[in-house]
Amino acid sequence: MKIKKHKSIVDIKKVGKKNELKEKMVDKIASFLEMPEGIISDNIKMTLIDNKFFYLEGNNQIVDYYSHYIKVKTNKVTISLDGKNMDIKEISDKELVIEGEILSVSLNK
Repeated sequence: MKIKKHKSIVDIKKVGKKNELKEKMVDKIASFLEMPEGIISDNIKMTLIDNKFFYLEGNNQIVDYYSHYIKVKTNKVTISLDGKNMDIKEISDKELVIEGEILSVSLNK
């Protein structure tokens, strides 16, 4: 009995082109619908203002929540915030606003 070997060849250029096409399509749809791109894609947008406000736009899920430590999981990364007197001011399935003295923000895959 002969055993056939299966070859799996992935063309990196083709994968890259597919990702570029997907990103362009998402941009066009977001523009047409007059919506921020992050709402219809799996990208996130983070904004930190004067280490007092942290704004996260995109799909997110709160993992840990304490006044000195908040951990949020997104589609691509996990975000950890260390600080003092932090509080979640607004939350929805696409947006998160944290207020307090934010001392550090770290990203982990």
